[in-house]
Amino acid sequence: MNPPSPRSVTKIFLRTLGAGVLSVAAAVSAAAQSVSAAGTTPAMTVAEIFAGETEDVGPQFLLQAKPAVRRFEVWTDCEYLGTNNVLLAPTHPTKSTLLSAQAGLIWRAKEIAWRGGKWRWDIGTRAQIYRYGFLDNANLPVNFIELSRNNFDLGAVRTSLTWQRGNWLAAGGLGETALRSRSMGRQFYRETVADWQVFRQWTLRPNTVLAAGLDGAQRWTRTDSFGLLPDSWNDRAELSLVATLERRLGAQWRLQPSLRLQATHYTHADRSRNDRHIFARVSLTRVLGEHAEARLSFGHEQRESSDVTVNDYKKWDLGLGGTVRWQF
Repeated sequence: MNPPSPRSVTKIFLRTLGAGVLSVAAAVSAAAQSVSAAGTTPAMTVAEIFAGETEDVGPQFLLQAKPAVRRFEVWTDCEYLGTNNVLLAPTHPTKSTLLSAQAGLIWRAKEIAWRGGKWRWDIGTRAQIYRYGFLDNANLPVNFIELSRNNFDLGAVRTSLTWQRGNWLAAGGLGETALRSRSMGRQFYRETVADWQVFRQWTLRPNTVLAAGLDGAQRWTRTDSFGLLPDSWNDRAELSLVATLERRLGAQWRLQPSLRLQATHYTHADRSRNDRHIFARVSLTRVLGEHAEARLSFGHEQRESSDVTVNDYKKWDLGLGGTVRWQF
């Protein structure tokens, strides 16, 4: 297999953005949940058994234990997509499938109240695999290369600081991500990321929440081009406008349309490239017990670039996935 083209590495990395759009409402809701410190608290005063009892022994209370602090979270997610353009081609797209499976671990520090807001620091790691043509046409030749030879794995670590006050949420983080080709057996892309986000949440109805905001990132990259281009050829800055509407349908179901409009500027001195992306997705999710949920999603993605050597593309996809989380 030929090594991934430096011009297409960003296209490949787009698949790591999600087989879906960022779930802003879920992120805001999760950040709004505060975990109480361990211990006990008076819950209610017990009625007197006989007149004057409280004067004799003092008021009696029932003690309820607060939820234990859960600092660790282990999670796994799997999604199987069918798409009309699995390789993000500008013309003659290839219909196929894509399997994305990932797992991660998060450690969260104790939440601190300071200057009118709630602050929390966390650090996490994840591993992810991408398999093209899974259970479909993995051996299909596209440009004389079997589809499955595009398979790659991802490893990442990230730390972030989150601030939440009322309906506002802000966060900033640092991370490192590496992509490794399965067929070549070598790393072909690596990046260091500094990112930030600011969101606000509005409760439109008792069962409907809108979350919208901005997020951005600076990516310092190292692309394996066998010396043909500078390692930092794909360095770039990103700015996105994100909106998510979440509507709960009873106790178990929720409907969530999401939209991301993203602008990307490539910052290498010898490069003149600006991209525009649109990510849109509608997800229907069902809660499965305390730790799991399943989802059905339908999405659209497209890119337009100012660089004539970079392909524009459009694609649609339909996905079935699930997530399991354990906290301890």
